[in-house]
Amino acid sequence: MYEYFRGTVAVIHPDKVILEVGNIGYSILTSATSAMACKVGDAATFFTSLIVREDSMTLVGFSTEEELKVFRLLTTVSGIGAKVAIAALSGIHYLELSRMIILGDADGLMKAPGVGKKTAQRIVLELRDKFSKTLSALPEADGFSMPKNVSVVSDAIEAMMALGYRKNDVEKIISRIDSRDLTVEEVIRQALSLMAVL
Repeated sequence: MYEYFRGTVAVIHPDKVILEVGNIGYSILTSATSAMACKVGDAATFFTSLIVREDSMTLVGFSTEEELKVFRLLTTVSGIGAKVAIAALSGIHYLELSRMIILGDADGLMKAPGVGKKTAQRIVLELRDKFSKTLSALPEADGFSMPKNVSVVSDAIEAMMALGYRKNDVEKIISRIDSRDLTVEEVIRQALSLMAVL
């Protein structure tokens, strides 16, 4: 219904901002990442989603379209509502969260507020393919690097696990490798080199 709101930031809270648009203050539930990107009095744009329930209407929004896309995908998972999704996005930057899902890093996802072991595993199970298909083109920012060749990364992880390496260790090492234009063998070779110096 509402694609975005553009106005002046009137109030900032850790989990919401009030955006003044045409002399009307809109309360927008958001992540700490988007909230911290604002300053009171500044002009801002929030990309939004209106959540309608029987007893309430909640406006959720983020400072980037990409974070909104991640939020919407998270809320398709059984048991994850708007508040849990926003808490997760507040605890882990959306680019890092996306990378964890693509790499199947359920343990990393458990660091997000409100995400336990079963929920983390469910997120990976239900969203890994969706994130791989729709989010691998997300921009790199703030030191986060999204894997550009997801199938190569997955194959490399499986191959190294077959060699006896632990999945968590492999995922952490491979996440440090720029896998663009690399073959599975080249990713494995670089990963082994990195492990050798640890």
